Amino acid sequence: MTDLRIRRIAALAVLLSASCSQSPLVAFHRAVDDAASWAAAIQYAHELESRGAVPSAYLKQVVKDGKTAIETVRQTISKADDLPSDLKDEATTLCDQMIGVLSPPSAPRPPRPPSIDAGRLAEIEHALRALVSKTSGR
Repeated sequence: MTDLRIRRIAALAVLLSASCSQSPLVAFHRAVDDAASWAAAIQYAHELESRGAVPSAYLKQVVKDGKTAIETVRQTISKADDLPSDLKDEATTLCDQMIGVLSPPSAPRPPRPPSIDAGRLAEIEHALRALVSKTSGR
């Protein structure tokens, strides 16, 4: 191949990659789906712990990791400048609600894992998944 031909192919590749930039909704969908997945994982860990299938330390760790992940998702969504404000508001509100469910009361640490409202967590998970579905057509 000649140098000119290689340069043309390289230029074409650069142009194609620039024109294929992701929609801001792709990152939004990933973040919201990640939050919903954490809600499902925490529900499952809660179920396992309540049946005695896993130690309470496992549930505590999953809740801790999940809360940290949700805080990161919330921050990522709230900082996104290229998203419609209604989507940002709905997603950050759901993240705030989930963080509230996962936050222990301000009393001293109980020996058992924090009481988790698994039903409320399931509602938040479904709302997050519905938000992804609703915005898939945008």
